[in-house]
Amino acid sequence: MSELIAICIMIIIAIPLFKIAWPIVKYLDGEMFNNREREINQKNERGEP
Repeated sequence: MSELIAICIMIIIAIPLFKIAWPIVKYLDGEMFNNREREINQKNERGEP
């Protein structure tokens, strides 16, 4: 029974943390994706494979 209570407490703590962290994760992911796109575009402009 105590395990169930511990899981519930972890979920209750995790939901607000997830709501805070998700926009940060999406922003960082977007930045990394944009950088990758930029690198690919630069290689294409230089004629590199």
